[in-house]
Amino acid sequence: EPADSLVMAPYSLLGIELDRDLLRMRVGYSGCQPEHPFTLYMVGGFMESFPVQANLMLVHDDLNEFCDAWFEKELAFLVLGDKGTDAAKHAL
Repeated sequence: EPADSLVMAPYSLLGIELDRDLLRMRVGYSGCQPEHPFTLYMVGGFMESFPVQANLMLVHDDLNEFCDAWFEKELAFLVLGDKGTDAAKHAL
């Protein structure tokens, strides 16, 4: 999907860490229940740089819930894998 066509609900990025090929994030968000999907997209491909770089976009689906409860969640994504693949789309 083109990046400008993604619909994103608000969230707060509370922490981020790259552990080898695993990108770990802690996010906070509001809703009626804690099970909200998050998807990580790679915009374009890997850049020709050292170390390898990529433009990533985290998308939150709030399931159209309009509640004030606050939740926090740990996310982990395999981001490097084999260069040239869409490994960033696969959540663990």
